[in-house]
Amino acid sequence: MNHIFLKHIRFVFLIVLDAILINLAFLLAIFIRFDWVFPEHYANGFLIIAFLLTSLKLIIYLISGLYQSLWRYAGDMDLLRIVLAVTFGSVISQIFILNTNIHYARSVYIISWMLTIFFIGGSRLSYRILRRTFLEIKHSSKKVKKVMVIGAGSAGLIVIRELRSNTNGEYKTVVVIDDDCWKWKTKLNGIPVLGGIDKIPQICVMKKVDEIIIAMPSVSRDQISEIIKICQSTGCKLKILPRIYDLIDGKITIKNVRDVSIEDLLGRKEVNLNTEEISGYLKKSTISYDWIIFLSSNGVKYFSNSLRKSSIRISQFHRLALLR
Repeated sequence: MNHIFLKHIRFVFLIVLDAILINLAFLLAIFIRFDWVFPEHYANGFLIIAFLLTSLKLIIYLISGLYQSLWRYAGDMDLLRIVLAVTFGSVISQIFILNTNIHYARSVYIISWMLTIFFIGGSRLSYRILRRTFLEIKHSSKKVKKVMVIGAGSAGLIVIRELRSNTNGEYKTVVVIDDDCWKWKTKLNGIPVLGGIDKIPQICVMKKVDEIIIAMPSVSRDQISEIIKICQSTGCKLKILPRIYDLIDGKITIKNVRDVSIEDLLGRKEVNLNTEEISGYLKKSTISYDWIIFLSSNGVKYFSNSLRKSSIRISQFHRLALLR
């Protein structure tokens, strides 16, 4: 019940905030257009224009789904949605205003459109930044595990964002590793990319890394195996993101990160032996072997007896020849 109530409070707050920002953008647009002087002839129809702009734009924003997004996870698509919603709202409101007897300079509406995008987009991103800052301050006293992410691609970016948003401040990404030299000395979502795979042991010591996450789901098993061998020499806890076609839905989340398995280390799939079939075969083999021993021992006895009888006969024949 409290969750539903808070959701309604958030919805009302965003609508009131957007209404204030729409009017602020329109008022500032007039001041900017006329060098910070409000024209007297604009005062008569200002309230009517402001009401039309506010009501029409809020309806468009509501239809566009701006109040359904989780702004703590705001990304590129959310910003694009804001730009499209504000643009469409400005066009619709302009069409209605043209049918009135109140006429403002076109540049005022253009400036107002740009300011509205800046204010509404900035308000959403500000919430995300303030929330992140608050969580960092809140969890600053906790023991934080320092993480190295291997892979400065889209998977690495998702892992960094997930660690920052969904781990309650328990993990902190301190460095990113990638073999692409063009990415060195750059930053991925604010985290520095310091070098290639061969630099892992040195950078782990330099950054005091506690845990390594391999976020390279598209590379071969052999490459993963080589990386794992290098990481094991650091003594850090090692985890890996599965290959992209091993994921059920193809989507990467922090829940997909797992401990390194034998398959990753071998560079191939683990061979599972059918122990029941093998044990049955060994039992049959043991019986056959016993029969071989039995037959061979009897054969040796038979051969030795035959040889002894033959030697006796030869000696008897030799004696008879001497007597003659």
